[in-house]
Amino acid sequence: MTFSRFAGIRLGGPDAKPDFSVWSWFAMLFSAGMGIGLLFYSVAEPMLHYVSPPFGIGGTVEAARLSMGLTFFHWGLHAWGIYAQLGVAMAYFTFVWLTVFGNTALFEELFVNGGIASQVQNNIATALFILLEKYPFPFVTSLLGIIVTVTFFVTSSDSASLVIDIITAGGNTNPPVQQRIFWGILQGIVAATLLVGGGLQALQTAVLLLGLPFIFVLLLVCVSLIKGLHESK
Repeated sequence: MTFSRFAGIRLGGPDAKPDFSVWSWFAMLFSAGMGIGLLFYSVAEPMLHYVSPPFGIGGTVEAARLSMGLTFFHWGLHAWGIYAQLGVAMAYFTFVWLTVFGNTALFEELFVNGGIASQVQNNIATALFILLEKYPFPFVTSLLGIIVTVTFFVTSSDSASLVIDIITAGGNTNPPVQQRIFWGILQGIVAATLLVGGGLQALQTAVLLLGLPFIFVLLLVCVSLIKGLHESK
């Protein structure tokens, strides 16, 4: 779209100005979209694929190569394309955030002391901290990891609550605070129920079940966008 005849269309009208700077938008998109996932799975996902690859023998150099390929597949260009036009550029830097953690964990497992893969299989949530313990100042780096994780999680949760709140308020961009608090609490209750009922696997199953029909919603959004752009021109 950037190089098409629709590139000159300004959202909000011809005289509209951005409410936030480019860096502010980048920070919001990254924190709400990918930050928490990158931290949580940067070590765990390569390790899981390394131990149990979809094909071939686990625990080998070939499995290590395949594990990073699968991780990039799950977090790469096509996933960012769903978010926004700037997703391609941001995905390039994502390849950098995953390479650092994922390849470091694989190097430790293959050539140093190892032990990360077995611990990741027992508890995915500890994957990042297990890796950090193998390097200097683990307390400081783990504390920073927790702070960043909480920041990303709160940003994602708050954004989701606000979107739901605006929709249920009939499009009002300044809905009542009490209403947003209600949706935030309800969101937490649903997540906690799924975690208690079946752990992370239950959350993943729920996401897959809800994600499949959402494909058709995305297709309708694409059609609506094209029609709207033609009408604007």
